[in-house]
Amino acid sequence: MKAHKISILFAVLTLIVATLACAGGELGLSNFRVAFDEKGESPTSTYGTTDAFHAVADLSNAPIGTTASAKWYSINAEGFDPNAMINETSLTIDQDGVDYVTFQLTNEAPWGAGDYKVEFYLNGALVGTVNFNVQ
Repeated sequence: MKAHKISILFAVLTLIVATLACAGGELGLSNFRVAFDEKGESPTSTYGTTDAFHAVADLSNAPIGTTASAKWYSINAEGFDPNAMINETSLTIDQDGVDYVTFQLTNEAPWGAGDYKVEFYLNGALVGTVNFNVQ
C-alpha cells in the first residue's frame, strides 16, 4: 500500500514539473509589422515622405538580457543606392514582462519615394522581414 502511494505521488509530481516546463514557452518574435505608431496599433504598408517609420513585433518569453534589433534597407528608393542598409537599431530587454518591441527610424530630409524593408533580429538571428514603400 505504501509503495502504491509513493507511485501516485511521484506521478503527480512528474505531471506538475512537466506542466511548469511547458508553461514557460519559447523565446520568440512574431506578428511583424510597420506602423504609424510605436505600439503597432495603426499598421501600414505605405508611408508619406515625412513620416517616421515604426517597426513593431510581439515578443514572447524574453528573459532579461535578450537583444532585439532592426536593420532598415532601401530596396529601390530615390536618393539611396539599391539594397543599401540605411540604419540599424538595437535594444536589450532590461525588465520582465515586455511583450513587444518597437524601433523607430526618422529622417531630417523627406524620404525618397520607393521600396524599403526592415529586418527583425532576435539575439543576432534573423527572424522576420517586412517590406513597405514611401509615396
